[in-house]
Amino acid sequence: MRSAENYLEVVLTAVPGAVTTIPNGVPSLTVPIFLVDEDAPRLQAMARSLDGLGPVRCLAPDDAVDVVAGAGACVVCLGPDPGPGVVRCLAQAAPDCARLAWVEDPSLDQIQRLLNEGGVTRVFAWPAEDEPMRRCVLECLERLDRSARSERIFAGFRSQLSILESLTTLAGTTADALFELLEGRALMVQLWDQDGLSADGVRLAGDPGRHWVEATRGGEMSTDLQNIPLFDGKRSVGEIVIDRGSSVSEAVDAHGYLGQIEPFATTLAIAAAARIRRREVDRSIHGLLVAVAGLAGCREHVGSRHVERIGGFVRLLAVGLREDGHFVDELSDQGIDDMVHAVALHDIGKLSVPDAILLKPGQLTSQERQVIETHARAGALALEEALKAGVAPHFMELARDAARDHHEKWDGSGYPRGLAGDHIPLVARLLALADVYDALTTRRPYRDAWSHARAVQFMAERSGSHFDPRVLESFLARASATDALRDRLRDEDPESDARWLAA
Repeated sequence: MRSAENYLEVVLTAVPGAVTTIPNGVPSLTVPIFLVDEDAPRLQAMARSLDGLGPVRCLAPDDAVDVVAGAGACVVCLGPDPGPGVVRCLAQAAPDCARLAWVEDPSLDQIQRLLNEGGVTRVFAWPAEDEPMRRCVLECLERLDRSARSERIFAGFRSQLSILESLTTLAGTTADALFELLEGRALMVQLWDQDGLSADGVRLAGDPGRHWVEATRGGEMSTDLQNIPLFDGKRSVGEIVIDRGSSVSEAVDAHGYLGQIEPFATTLAIAAAARIRRREVDRSIHGLLVAVAGLAGCREHVGSRHVERIGGFVRLLAVGLREDGHFVDELSDQGIDDMVHAVALHDIGKLSVPDAILLKPGQLTSQERQVIETHARAGALALEEALKAGVAPHFMELARDAARDHHEKWDGSGYPRGLAGDHIPLVARLLALADVYDALTTRRPYRDAWSHARAVQFMAERSGSHFDPRVLESFLARASATDALRDRLRDEDPESDARWLAA
């Protein structure tokens, strides 16, 4: 006849490592464990008397189904003869529980019934297999605990991915989550970036024709690697690389970590593919916007790369401001991209300015200057109509603000509204500086282009009057990068800048 004391002891000795203590001093199991036995009341009394092991619950067969069904992931140790009805009901009502059975003098029919009808994972003979039973309980607890931990990490990971915008942040967040999941194993997350450009336009590492963003965790990796490809259903968007190494490869496989990584890989692939597709669409839209802006710009900047330079300068300014800790909420990766695309339309209002004024080679009269200044409001009104129609609301707001307010000045002396300070939209403040710098360093019919140094000095003297001091400070700190970008995007033929007006 089995000993209830020994039965309880064998099961409980497997769980001390799974017991934690909550603030009120009551011990708690990270994963619940239940003993289903006719002797439940006596076993429960004994469990309470064992220091640190009280959380183990002992249930009578009649009570087991309702209790276990509401417990979620758990381990259930069935006594010698819980009855076929209880076993079948547990299998149906609590699919997440790990079921183990302990049988005295088991018959083949009894074992088959437990395995086939009740979904029991293992059947042990008492008392001959008490040690295998103990090990199996511990393994079940560890597996369920890892599963619960994986679900917790994945839930946080998935919520973060929903608000991330760039491939760089996607890779880094995934690497952080997997590093926690794999308990410090070295790993690397790579996402293919067809453009090969980071947010500030710096060329990334990689072979010609293929570039990537990369996030590594855990130090130097060995040569024994596990590669997990990332597919969006049509194409490869990257891969996850785990350092198996001779010391950890067996543990990685034995603990089922590779299976736990699968939802992370699938979610990352979908998120990365969505960002890539969005960028492809954005690139197409930007190309269309540049073409539309060219309708205005080609009249005074024939063959010029003015719009490209303006966008590049605004990006450098925006990234620099964010690095300096300014306007961080507005200058997310997507926010910067939207600004760069929006400023392409800043002079679209010049389509309404007559050629006789727009293309006049000499100085403008006061009346002609007033006509030129109407281009700011005209452009804003055109973009406001698109905004009312519900076309890309956030983007069109930026484009409207850029067109209307890029001639405003920090001290309030600009036009068309005479705004001052932070009342001027940020995109317009960045564009104002970029536009002036490009105008000064580009050849005009009535003057040669200024040198970079002369333009920088001229602009530095207008901090707090024409320009936002923070924007100008960012520009001055990165003046050499601005000069390099200007040189790379310079007009091929200096004579192509047919006209430029002081406005």
